[in-house]
Amino acid sequence: MYPEYPAPPNQPNPDYPGSPNPYAPNPQYPGSPNPYAPNPQPYPSPNPQYAPNPPNPSYPGAANPQYAPPGAYPPNYAPSGPQAPSSPYGSAPSGVYGAPPTSPVGAYPPVPPIPPQRRNSPLPIILSIVGAVVILALVAVGAYFALKPGNPSTNITPTATTAIATATLAPTATATPNVTASYTENRPACDTPNDWSVTSSQVTCGASAMTLTNAANAHTLAEASFNGTGSGFGASYDVSVNISNITNACAGMVVLGDNNQGVGVYLCNDGSWFVNQYSASGAPKTLGSGNAGAVTLSSSNLLDITVTPSNIVVNAEAASLTTVPRSDTLKTTYIALAVENGNEANAASAGFDTFSYAAIS
Repeated sequence: MYPEYPAPPNQPNPDYPGSPNPYAPNPQYPGSPNPYAPNPQPYPSPNPQYAPNPPNPSYPGAANPQYAPPGAYPPNYAPSGPQAPSSPYGSAPSGVYGAPPTSPVGAYPPVPPIPPQRRNSPLPIILSIVGAVVILALVAVGAYFALKPGNPSTNITPTATTAIATATLAPTATATPNVTASYTENRPACDTPNDWSVTSSQVTCGASAMTLTNAANAHTLAEASFNGTGSGFGASYDVSVNISNITNACAGMVVLGDNNQGVGVYLCNDGSWFVNQYSASGAPKTLGSGNAGAVTLSSSNLLDITVTPSNIVVNAEAASLTTVPRSDTLKTTYIALAVENGNEANAASAGFDTFSYAAIS
């Protein structure tokens, strides 16, 4: 049926009355056949090659031995066994039905192997340790030279700025333990300078004495350190020196010197005196003192100190000033001549001559 044209072909269309049938015989050509009418008779086959085949007596019911019906085989064509079904996609796969696919459709690709983790190299840690050791070594060497006796760059803040010396003790070189028996020098650190450790800017060699100067606001002692001819000292000894021209200063000697530690004995320009003991950090502690005018100063003033394992005995101008009992365990590696500023705002100086050391057996 045709939904847009309900009338069947070859019939007048009822929706359009009187419309001609396009498939009716043409009245202008009488006798013309309808080209769409059925043929009343079959077409003869004029070609004998396509004539019907005569029956074959060998195969009843078969029209032609070359076109045998399905299931029948001529004698020379035996069946070859079951055949694989034909593939709708061309030639049949290998085997009876073909090998199964190696990977199903839509399968995920294989996961790549996880690479082994790299172990952190210990080289950065080793280099850091070596660098730290080198830095510590450099700091230790720098500290040693910075704290060398007479070095003005070694500053330890004093506990007070009074006329009594409060400056800290600057360290000096440590000597080897070969004991010095005796020693005398008229201009200490000038006549035989190789036996001393000094800061050249602090020492002036005069005709008869050595002048030791400390700069203003130094906050440390100016020192000329005697290391000994045998580079060592005994447990008991006596040491003396003449001190002159004390200017804005307290001048004297440090005994039992061992790096920052030691005991200092000083005479000041106002006639006062004091004894300080220095700790490992160089900080002073007063063990004894005398007020201004306790010592009558002259143009040259002899200071004498005797050291034993139990006491330190101090004399000035042949008069006894004090005896200090010892509770320390210090061993002498150097003896120093020293100057401290009485007023830190101004420079200080004093002259030294006739230095003498003698071991006590």
